Amino acid sequence: MAAKNVVLTHFSAKYAKVPPLPDYIEKAGNVTIAMDNMVVTPSTLQLTAKLIPVLREVFFKEISEITQRSIKRHMQEEALARTFVDTLGGTVQKKKLLEKLALSDPVPSANL
Repeated sequence: MAAKNVVLTHFSAKYAKVPPLPDYIEKAGNVTIAMDNMVVTPSTLQLTAKLIPVLREVFFKEISEITQRSIKRHMQEEALARTFVDTLGGTVQKKKLLEKLALSDPVPSANL
């Protein structure tokens, strides 16, 4: 996307849970997260984009919990898949499934 600035909305300070956002959003420097009652004007877009590191600190505990749950879920899914593969024996299907597992998405970044 070639947008000059991006404002992500519908985040609420009254709910402690925050969605995980990839690290590149902060690095882009043109992405703003708008919370309830927050006023963002074109002249403040660059300033509000710098709030992401602050929000990461404010929601550190929640982000850590989300990350831990995501890792645990990923490990459980991987263990289940490996159990399934083990039941197939030394077949070509097993080899193909293991290749698929190796190509599957890694654990998503759970940073705000």
